[in-house]
Amino acid sequence: MSLLDENPFSKNRWESLTYPFGRLTLRPHYCICEFADQVDLSESEIGEIMFVLDNEYHGKSFGFIFNVVNSYSSDPVAMRKIAELRGLVAIAYVVTSQSRMIISQMEGLYLKRPVFVDYNMVNAIQWIEYRVKANLS
Repeated sequence: MSLLDENPFSKNRWESLTYPFGRLTLRPHYCICEFADQVDLSESEIGEIMFVLDNEYHGKSFGFIFNVVNSYSSDPVAMRKIAELRGLVAIAYVVTSQSRMIISQMEGLYLKRPVFVDYNMVNAIQWIEYRVKANLS
């Protein structure tokens, strides 16, 4: 069972979009993304993710949570491009191992947004919500 299925913040609108490369769950102030294991995103798939996010948030402040549930489900090129979206104020990684923690922290060094890495989805959501609200005031 995915952490997304147990999210304690489920009282708001929640739309989940499933693609061959993974799943995007859209919330009012953030998106949770889970890539499939060993995914290698094409330019068009990266473009599709960016199109969905741009249409959902329309340049308003939002956060991006990358839920790394598979052993190898990260695409640093995609993350760099997504980090350039207008309105994106923060990125969080939720990881399941120490090695993924280190890799995600290193990837975060190359993104031009504040980055948070944790083992807990609730912590990531709270951090993203704080960053988005701070950006709105």
